[in-house]
Amino acid sequence: MATNADFNALIVRIDTATNTLETSVDAVANGASDIKDSVVLAQQAATQAQNSAGAASNSATAAALASANA
Repeated sequence: MATNADFNALIVRIDTATNTLETSVDAVANGASDIKDSVVLAQQAATQAQNSAGAASNSATAAALASANA
């Protein structure tokens, strides 16, 4: 038969498990936010790289045309 001490020990274990779970959930939520920020930065960098590649291509085309017409 369970005693009052058994129930008290169970309550302590439940409290500990709840605190651990809450801490883990916070860590996951914060990590997800960091990942989201990193994805946004990566998308911005990719856009800038595409723009730079387009500008370089345009410059190369212009230089090739100028060279051909010279």
